[in-house]
Amino acid sequence: MKQFFTFFLLALVLISGNALAQEKREKRLTFKTPLDYTADDGIMSEDEMMEEAMYFQQGCSSNSYQKMYFDCKCLAGAYLQVREKNGPLMTHEEIFNIITNSKQTQCANTAQIAGTAYEVCITYAQENFELRRDNPEYCGCVANKLARDFTKEPRLGVGYVEYLRASAMMYCKDPKNRTTPQSAQNTTTTEPIAPAVVVPPLVKSVN
Repeated sequence: MKQFFTFFLLALVLISGNALAQEKREKRLTFKTPLDYTADDGIMSEDEMMEEAMYFQQGCSSNSYQKMYFDCKCLAGAYLQVREKNGPLMTHEEIFNIITNSKQTQCANTAQIAGTAYEVCITYAQENFELRRDNPEYCGCVANKLARDFTKEPRLGVGYVEYLRASAMMYCKDPKNRTTPQSAQNTTTTEPIAPAVVVPPLVKSVN
């Protein structure tokens, strides 16, 4: 069992490294700064704030790592709310850090996180430990635990996600922790059941 966790963690680190490398290779959209929007008349209008949020949504949607962990449309709405509240003095980076590290944003892509975590876990387990019959049950537990923990306290970063993954792996090592709320009838989790993304009410929607 110790060998299983050691090799599994190494595989996950490699996968995360590849995800970051891909993210760096992807073409990033060039965002206007608040200064660009205020250069003509000294103010940032509602339409300009909406335009900025739409550009942000496009950038998020083209970033495989960001859209894996966050619902980009929801995140763009949160971006717009922060901009409207704070005005043009707050930078794009400051807003991004706020909305991707906040319990209030509620834009975690919970179902996608759970599904991806399950696929990674079950693929590796089947290839290296195909004789274990509890692989689906174990991986379902890991996927749901990771997705729910991230949703409760989202933070965009490989190190943080891997910390949550390692915690989920240790938690699910005990078969007693693999039961679900529906398991009063002694059923167990074999597939991700994490809830769908919760989208907060927005002042304006970004289409």
